[in-house]
Amino acid sequence: MSCVLLIHQSAELYGSDKTFYSLVKSIKEKNFDSVVVLPYEGPLKRELEEIDVEVVVHPILKAHRGMLSVGFLFSLIPNVFSLFLFYRRLIKKRGVSTVYANTIAVLDGAFIKIIFRNDILHVWHIHEILEDLGAFNRMYGFLLRKFSDKVVCNSNATKRYVDEISNDSASKVVYNGVNYSNFTSIRNSREDHRGKPLTLALVGRLNDWKGHCLFLEALENSSFEIGDINVVFKGSPNPNNVGYSEILDCVTKSRFSCSVTIADFQVQVEDVWKDIDICVVPSTKPEPFGMVVIEAMASGIPVIASDHGGPSEIIKHRSSGMLFEPGSARGLASCLEELVGSSELRESLSFSGGIAVRENFREDIYVNKLHRVLGL
Repeated sequence: MSCVLLIHQSAELYGSDKTFYSLVKSIKEKNFDSVVVLPYEGPLKRELEEIDVEVVVHPILKAHRGMLSVGFLFSLIPNVFSLFLFYRRLIKKRGVSTVYANTIAVLDGAFIKIIFRNDILHVWHIHEILEDLGAFNRMYGFLLRKFSDKVVCNSNATKRYVDEISNDSASKVVYNGVNYSNFTSIRNSREDHRGKPLTLALVGRLNDWKGHCLFLEALENSSFEIGDINVVFKGSPNPNNVGYSEILDCVTKSRFSCSVTIADFQVQVEDVWKDIDICVVPSTKPEPFGMVVIEAMASGIPVIASDHGGPSEIIKHRSSGMLFEPGSARGLASCLEELVGSSELRESLSFSGGIAVRENFREDIYVNKLHRVLGL
């Protein structure tokens, strides 16, 4: 049996890391031969090794903003040769026929396709919408068009971006999914805190576009008084800390600063979603998908999200969640006031959100569609 080589750009357990784990686990459970390449040690590697997946840690060809400079391209030559030797040995040793590159940052699949041509099927799974990148988008469009056999997108929003930069509409949409049963204990233990301060949470990277400052601005525009609500930011900063200091500054200046808690990212879903009453996703840029949205809905937590990107495809306004105009602090404030003020609406959105996940965003639906794309 031929082997599937799966390459990912990190070893954390955020959105694309979780979906990567789901796919690898499903391949393992069906006894298909596979090998994973990760760029460094981390919790994802440990999780994969716990289910007896072979993981190789090796530097990958990862895209970043400075890589198109002349100096960097010259410095890349010895690394590319080393990467060529690494993949040639690995592909020959394991009999690899299919390469799955997860996220747009992973250029290794295109690199392998350039070398091995028709001997390798390259499936490129895109989880990002990159704006204002000029030459980068032109490079990606060329690679997607010329050196990928199949392109998978995590939403129609992502597909529109991919189709535009590649001048090709052949990409396929496969929505991410969660294992609904993993959220059973959270759903069953939930209670509506009538008469008590509700906890509003923004779960995700502490960066410059997840909307932390917009969230606080919405609270300033609301009729809430200090003590009416609690706010939790759950997540870790980007490695380069872009946007983190601005978030801290917004918290310090907010009249609700004493109500805000910043908590580190948690791996276990129970630790992420317990004690949260409302999930807020106020991203100022379009979310390519929104794993946080479907995790919250699976947990029985009502969601308020910016009406663009993936959340617009996941949520039906006032049915399975609430949507507001992107970037509008007043729009978000209005949604918050209505949802905090109505336990009946919270209960309705909680129930309908769970149904939406069960019907459309389950892990088994997600991995089965990817298996077909991979020819498994």
